Amino acid sequence: MQHASTVDIMKNIIILAILSLFLFSCGSAPPKYTRANLGAANTQTEQIALYNSLKAELAANPKSSNAASYQQLMGELGRKLGSEEAEKILQTVHAAQVSSGLAPLNVLNEAETNAEPIRIWSGSTYTALIGDLRQSRVATEGALSEEQTLLGSLSGDANMVRRVQTLGRISDLYGDNAQAEQVYDTTFNDARDSLSTSAELAMQSSDFEMALYSYQSLKNLDPAFPGIDQRIVSAQSGIESSDFRQLLLEGNIEGAYASFLQLSSRPMSPAEKAEFLGSASNLAEYFSSSAGSMVRTGRYRRLMC
Repeated sequence: MQHASTVDIMKNIIILAILSLFLFSCGSAPPKYTRANLGAANTQTEQIALYNSLKAELAANPKSSNAASYQQLMGELGRKLGSEEAEKILQTVHAAQVSSGLAPLNVLNEAETNAEPIRIWSGSTYTALIGDLRQSRVATEGALSEEQTLLGSLSGDANMVRRVQTLGRISDLYGDNAQAEQVYDTTFNDARDSLSTSAELAMQSSDFEMALYSYQSLKNLDPAFPGIDQRIVSAQSGIESSDFRQLLLEGNIEGAYASFLQLSSRPMSPAEKAEFLGSASNLAEYFSSSAGSMVRTGRYRRLMC
């Protein structure tokens, strides 16, 4: 009887030992992912893959003994991914800023789309980033509203260049917007052609002041317009030649001579040179006539001076 009792006790001990081993093995399964995996994931692609693996493991075994450590690893990895991606997005927005320091709308739209993965990785990082992007959007939309109001007030040929410049700023603030670009390009080309034609007609009619105004406006609009600097010089020479001839007609010999010296110091095209030589001939004739008159009337002192 005592022997049977001893055997039963031994059986119970063996059963308990087996159960303990079973329970121990179930409760302390080695983790599939550790901090070492986190440190080994060097690229964004590797980090995203690890994040997704942790997420899948938690979804499959939400109550496993490793769930808490997996959740912690996911949180750290998500914050890292979110922070790095947010920084890249903000750098892209900053690099695309126009001269006014504002970000174009198309860049902001793209940034908000690219920010979506951050919502999953780190909610707080996403919220902060979207706040920054929306603040930039408010500033850009406010500037657009002001520019469009200004555009509406610019009418007539006198405001042609300012209108084109305003349209250029509007196009920049929209960014990659085909309609805004088309309006700007059409207006720019029309204004450039109009100013060029106006200047050429003014030169042909010897209205050099109007030609100079048109050429200078054209340069403000399109600094790369072919030969624009020489055209401006030609208009300025025309004005000075006209002033020179007017001084001769008025008998202002000192003023005419000063004007003549100024003209002679300018670089000249062949056509301008021919016109200058004509003016020089006029001046020589004037000197000759004045000298002859002085000799005839005995005003030698003035002649010698």
